[in-house]
Amino acid sequence: MSRASTMDILEGMRGWLPQGEQITGIRQLSTGHSNQTFLLEGLGRILRLPPPGDGLLPRHDVAHEHGVLAVVGKESAGPPVPAVFELCVDTSVIGAPFFVMEQVRGSAFEHPQVPQWLVDGPAELRNSICRQWLDAVVASHRIAPTTIAMDPVDPLSDAASWCALARRVSAPKELFALFECLEANPPPPSGPPTLVHGDPHVANCLWDGGQLTALVDWELAMVGDPLSDLGWMAAYFADEPFMPPTAGFDLPGWWSRSRLIEEWEKATGRSAHGVRRYEVLAMAKIATVFASGMHLIATGQSEDPRFHTWAQWLPHYLQLAEYRSTQPDRL
Repeated sequence: MSRASTMDILEGMRGWLPQGEQITGIRQLSTGHSNQTFLLEGLGRILRLPPPGDGLLPRHDVAHEHGVLAVVGKESAGPPVPAVFELCVDTSVIGAPFFVMEQVRGSAFEHPQVPQWLVDGPAELRNSICRQWLDAVVASHRIAPTTIAMDPVDPLSDAASWCALARRVSAPKELFALFECLEANPPPPSGPPTLVHGDPHVANCLWDGGQLTALVDWELAMVGDPLSDLGWMAAYFADEPFMPPTAGFDLPGWWSRSRLIEEWEKATGRSAHGVRRYEVLAMAKIATVFASGMHLIATGQSEDPRFHTWAQWLPHYLQLAEYRSTQPDRL
């Protein structure tokens, strides 16, 4: 699919949106790791569309993300999410399908750009950050899966789809060893399937004054086991001496991995038995994203310097995932 220039996107949005004449400019906010995000200046709304080329992730279905956000946004007890507005699947408008959503106040953070307000704040602030992060993810798990037009995905099928992507991007053989272990000993169910965010990294939370204003980036959302989300969250906690801490997780007040798991069990009423295998599955998915970035570089589809960093980091990350696959659920 050809992608229009920024100016063509601007003119296309001005002509297509009911209030398009209010748009004074367009500014990219995201860097294309997932569906791209632009600010429609003057209108004060957000444009969401797939990245050019293959992109990093297996799903760039903006209609899917729009539908999930529409459902989650109607749930009074659900997590805070941006309101969604127009959806367009006609690629003639700006060269790609897209949707428009609310501009939510706040900003995200991740390693190595840990914000100074998080560093300088008291330990209670970081405790509150962890609580709000977990509460938002758990709120997703309370939404009835029947409200989402998706068939449930079991962990074995989920792993198989990511393994297929890993093969398409010529990932290292060590990654396939992880998928083979998961196939031989798949993660166990914790109960009936629920809505699963799919990528509940703290970097997908928006914060304003220490308050969580939105849980974003729902493109990997599915109906599955909520332990999938807990495993993804746990994957970012350093629980071994050779893993450097990330995103401020080492600061006083930040929860430990064990605390995260205990609080999830309290909040959901489910057992986290088998969470380590979900954690390894999450790490295998993340490693597949790394390999996908390397593939984009190798095939000339991207010049993103971070993908070169991923190439250096991937062998160590795979060793880390293999090590964690041998560890008990709790440390």
